[in-house]
Amino acid sequence: MVKFFRSKLALAALCVSMMAAMSVTAMAEDAAPAQQTVTAEAAKPKFFIAATSGRENIAEWQAKNSDVKAWIKVPGTNIDYAVVQGRDNLEYLELGYNKQYSYNGVIWADSGSKFGSRDNLTKNNVVYGHNWTNYAQPLRITNANDVMFAQLPSYHYLEFAQQHPYIYYSTAEEEMIWQVFAVFYVEESFDYISSNPSDAKFANIISEAKARSLHDFAVPVTTNDKILTMSTCTRVYGRRSDQRFVVMAKLMPKGAKLTSVGVTANPDFKAPILP
Repeated sequence: MVKFFRSKLALAALCVSMMAAMSVTAMAEDAAPAQQTVTAEAAKPKFFIAATSGRENIAEWQAKNSDVKAWIKVPGTNIDYAVVQGRDNLEYLELGYNKQYSYNGVIWADSGSKFGSRDNLTKNNVVYGHNWTNYAQPLRITNANDVMFAQLPSYHYLEFAQQHPYIYYSTAEEEMIWQVFAVFYVEESFDYISSNPSDAKFANIISEAKARSLHDFAVPVTTNDKILTMSTCTRVYGRRSDQRFVVMAKLMPKGAKLTSVGVTANPDFKAPILP
């Protein structure tokens, strides 16, 4: 319970500080997000894969900061960063990788996460990152000025989701590839960040994620899977701090072949429940 409270406190602090920095003119309208497609200029190949996972960088970054635990990469974006883990979820809220103040911050893992080989990972591997520049409609697609998790909202768009079905989240012990299965907006009160939930709670997290997803992914997920949860702030549903944008993916088996994934629009996705 203490860990969960601290996790929620960290997310709330992230979003409250974000709101203070925003200009009113840049805020989102209160309307729900419209399903959109990318422009012809943003057209990409069938789907992206990476030449390397970034795992090869971990040792170098651990020499700079012993809190570095993993590497995350989303092919076709600039999300290609070391992942740190603090003593709690507040430690890196306003720090950079050098542990000095940083406006953009870092990508940090939930304090409940475990690392090592795939067998050592937690059921739900949650990572957070700031989004200071790409939080309101119209959302941008892989704009170079959007750093940390500010390119994550590109998954709002169906065509982008179709072209970016895989995420690399690896540790020093093992390179791992994850397959996206849900992209959604969520209210703060929904506990999707529990690291090791019971089977019943884990099943609810998975089913809720699929019901809330803007797109339907042809990716089966069960409580026997391990999942990656990427979470950042948003203002798509208005000028309030109790909403998040989340991308979830499941761990693929070792040596699994990477193929295109069927992704279609979800016409009746469950919107955030905001009072």
